[in-house]
Amino acid sequence: MIPTVPKPDAFNYIEGLRLLIVAIGITKILWGLGWTLEHRRIHGTFWVHTMGAILVVFLLLQFAWVSFYDYTIAEWSFGDFLLACATPLIYLFVADLLFPDSPPDKRDLINTYRSNIPLIAILAIAAQIVNSILDYRFHKHEAHLALQHTIRAVAVVALCGFFLPFPRFKRVHEIVLLALILALIVFCLFLTPSIQINK
Repeated sequence: MIPTVPKPDAFNYIEGLRLLIVAIGITKILWGLGWTLEHRRIHGTFWVHTMGAILVVFLLLQFAWVSFYDYTIAEWSFGDFLLACATPLIYLFVADLLFPDSPPDKRDLINTYRSNIPLIAILAIAAQIVNSILDYRFHKHEAHLALQHTIRAVAVVALCGFFLPFPRFKRVHEIVLLALILALIVFCLFLTPSIQINK
């Protein structure tokens, strides 16, 4: 007699795979930040690079939080799954660009920032576009959706400031980072829903 196997919870399966990507990205950044703090007297620090890395950690955590609401999606295709994985994968690539696997004696965070920030900006813009597509596709009737799209559009415009040559436009890079932090704070305080736990 063949034992009956309970039907798997498909959403938890999909969510688990996405949260695995989130965890890898956060681990990469926390390891890099730990290395930076440990060797700060030898290699120095650059606050925009450090705060940018912390910002990516919070973006990954915020993605993990709001992805809970994808349980309302009744049917998933493999294309939907790939699209839903795009944002954490993008931020995983950003984490690798912020803390590349170069030998410790060759790490220079300012040079790393200068050489990688244009590609990081492109990836961050792509993440904003993907998030808007996901909201339009899966959460059309969500409250404050227009405001979310507006904030993402402003973030895309701000991210274009990272294409200006560094360090010549260092002040612009600093202002862009502060604007992105402010945008995330607004998202977290006013546009990120609470999770209801049934008791």
